[in-house]
Amino acid sequence: MAKTDDENAAKPDAPTPHRSVAIIGSGPTSRAIKRFLADEADRHVVQVGLEFAPGTDLPCALSAEIARCEELVYVPNFDDLELALAAGRGRREALLNLTQTVLDAARLAEIRHVVVITSAMVYGAQANRVPVADETPVAAEPDEGIVGDALAIEALIEAAECEVTVLRPAAVVGSGVDTAPVRHFAAPRILVLRGVPIAWQFAHVDDVASAVGHVLDHRLLGPVAVGAPGTLNQDDIETLSRMGHVEIPESLALILAQRLYRVGALPMPPTDLLYVTRSWAVESNRLRDSGWNARYDNAQCFRELLAESGKFHAVAGRRLAGKDAAALGVAGAAVALLGTAVAWRRARGNWRR
Repeated sequence: MAKTDDENAAKPDAPTPHRSVAIIGSGPTSRAIKRFLADEADRHVVQVGLEFAPGTDLPCALSAEIARCEELVYVPNFDDLELALAAGRGRREALLNLTQTVLDAARLAEIRHVVVITSAMVYGAQANRVPVADETPVAAEPDEGIVGDALAIEALIEAAECEVTVLRPAAVVGSGVDTAPVRHFAAPRILVLRGVPIAWQFAHVDDVASAVGHVLDHRLLGPVAVGAPGTLNQDDIETLSRMGHVEIPESLALILAQRLYRVGALPMPPTDLLYVTRSWAVESNRLRDSGWNARYDNAQCFRELLAESGKFHAVAGRRLAGKDAAALGVAGAAVALLGTAVAWRRARGNWRR
């Protein structure tokens, strides 16, 4: 049993007690968190697997696996869009079942502090919105995509019977990260909405990891947002990327997105378009006020995003490879959207259903 603060105060030469933290997750963000916490001398990291025999009481099995841990970090794979899309229509139910299992297991194991990683997208997106404070009420509209997943997870967390921190990162970047913003910049041109200015903000996976360590050390509970300081405007983005943009009216973009999603050409719901054409930056005020600082600025983060998005081509959020990518050439994103729409109309014959 770990010594109390009073006992340690009475013996200043006593070694710092080890704290065990369980990490549940398999994506790039989870791996970054594991690396960071494993480097801390006073922490023992337990990477938790979720492979149990059919019929196993999952909360009890999981609680036994994390029984010696005082802290738990749960990282849903919001940084792996390919995995999320592959899960199909059952994704939301499976994700909520897993989240409930984790929360039940944490309660049974008497975990004292749980950190859950969601997304700053839950604050919603607006045209050229100034960065919002951590305590700003959730304002995103529920949908069938990642935003809806994050909102659903946070609704479960509200009923949790343990002390919980909800860490909400800005657009996550890092090696292996696959998200809508990463795919947005894998298109041949940057799609922008006419008359809708945007301010971009990012969060490097290593900064998300250090924020988790800070939250655990300082016992910050409730909502905590994390992102690089400040934002980048459209001119900054085009200068850094050396990419041009294609501008279309917002009404046309939404109509195209709705139709493409309806026939299966668009992998994400039309509402997700908001998060690559409008602003959803955060202040990170609780982290900053308690002494945390980001290691990466937005320009550094964006360069890393470009390195990741440069590994493939994408149009309307869908990855292209081989002949598809070669045929795309230097066509603008809007032209590609229209071309895809026409192709699907001819192929499916159900454009107006």
